[in-house]
Formats: sequence, C-alpha cells, structure tokens
Amino acid sequence: MSGIVALALRMSARRLIEDATLAGARVFDSAIAPIDEMIAKDPAPAIVISTEDEKFNVAGRDVVGTAGTIELVFEIVVASYVQQTIEVAGGEVQTALDVVIPATDAGFEITLSLISRQIMRALTYKGSAPSIWFDVFKRLAPSIKSIASRRGAGSKDSTKFAARQIVITVDAVAEPDFGAEPEPGTSIAAFLVAVDADAELRQLAPMLRAVIVGDDIPTWRRTASELGLLDVEAAGLGTMPAIIPPEDPSAVTAVEVAGLGVVDEATADEQVP
Repeated sequence: MSGIVALALRMSARRLIEDATLAGARVFDSAIAPIDEMIAKDPAPAIVISTEDEKFNVAGRDVVGTAGTIELVFEIVVASYVQQTIEVAGGEVQTALDVVIPATDAGFEITLSLISRQIMRALTYKGSAPSIWFDVFKRLAPSIKSIASRRGAGSKDSTKFAARQIVITVDAVAEPDFGAEPEPGTSIAAFLVAVDADAELRQLAPMLRAVIVGDDIPTWRRTASELGLLDVEAAGLGTMPAIIPPEDPSAVTAVEVAGLGVVDEATADEQVP
C-alpha cells in the first residue's frame, strides 16, 4: 500500500547511501524516468531506491496495527569509467592513489560489485560520523529477511550500460495510528525528528505530520473502528463511553445505548469525550 513506513524507509536509505558509494550523491528516490533514458543523459554511476511488494497481516479492520514485510529495491546502473582516490598506507607514509575502473564489461561488473558492497555496509553499520538516519532505518526495519541480487544490462542511444538490482526484504514496523500524534520513542516519531533536522527535507515536515495524524480521533473511536464495531456495539462491550452520539444524527433524534434506555441526542453529544 506504499504507506508511511515505506516512504520513511526510502528516505532514510537514501540519506545513508548518499556519498557512501562510488555513485556519490547520485542516489534517487523512485525515479520516474526509465533507467536507460536516465543513463543516456548522464552515464555516471547512479542508484535508484524504490519499494515494491509490501505485505501486512490485518486483524479485523485494524489496517495499521500489525507489522509486515517490505521489499526495498536498489537499482544500480553504470555506463562510464569510475575514478576514485584512495589512501594507501606504505610504512609510516600515507599515499593518495588514483584508481580508474575502465568502461569495459569487466570494469562495469567490478563497479557494480563494489557499489553493492558499499550499499550493504551503509545500511547495516554506522560510519565514523554516525547519522541520525541510521537509527531511524534500524527502527523501521528491525530485521532483514532476505536479499536477492539480479543482474541486468542494455544500451540506449549507443550508450552501453550494466545494471544490478538488489532486493532487500525487511521486517517492517506497523503503520502509525490514524488521528494520533506518534508517541515519543517510536520509529515514526524518530523519523519526524530526523526530517525536522534535515535542511533539505524539513520543508516536508508539516505535510508529513498532517498526513500521519490528520484530524484528532479519540482513542475509544480508533479502537472501535479497528475492531469493526458500531458505536452501540462498542458501548455494549463496556470499553467505550456509556453514552455516545448516534452514528447518523440526521436520521434519528435520539439513541438507545447498551440497554440504558432512550437518551436525548443533545445530552448524548455533551457526554462525548
């Protein structure tokens, strides 16, 4: 369903991978243009992140209350030579060495393998300068179920390229509740904190909060909805307010609740939390 958790996973993965691989800052979130068109415009190595299959087990009508699995997909594409400067230790001396991986079939395969390795390191180990996004990613995806890697290749307008798709299936946390501010310490709360602290993303924070929370929904009303109960049924269970408003005020002038008798509609409205 491409919900908030999938969005947060993509955004945090992008931040972790940017400048952590041979692709540098060329990391994109769900690029719309086909890979071959993108690489024809700029042959430098690039990574596109997307989420594919998402599966959440639902109990009753609680569509956001259970954890699930999400496929996090990294598409790596290479169409040019890669040059990297590394530090090589020689005794007590550090020497800068320029390494060039040629734009050949073998060179492309080497680059794909190196970038794949760098992606996995960035997602699973904190760097020397720990990022708040690492903790967010780990909270959202507490464990990894499987990893699949698929090779690809092609050409576009005489530009030859090689590609690899890495599919990481993760155990993902449940979607945040509707109509409630995420509780401090939860994964979604940590995600919003990270967005607020990000110079590029903080402009999205108000919209994200508006979509995640929306109009406030009382706890008893959320519980009734998750259980698939009508208001009268919920009150009859004793877990909801004894007196609640009619579900269709335009159709009735009074409401009978849990055998308590007929209650005036105005009185009932006054007693709603």
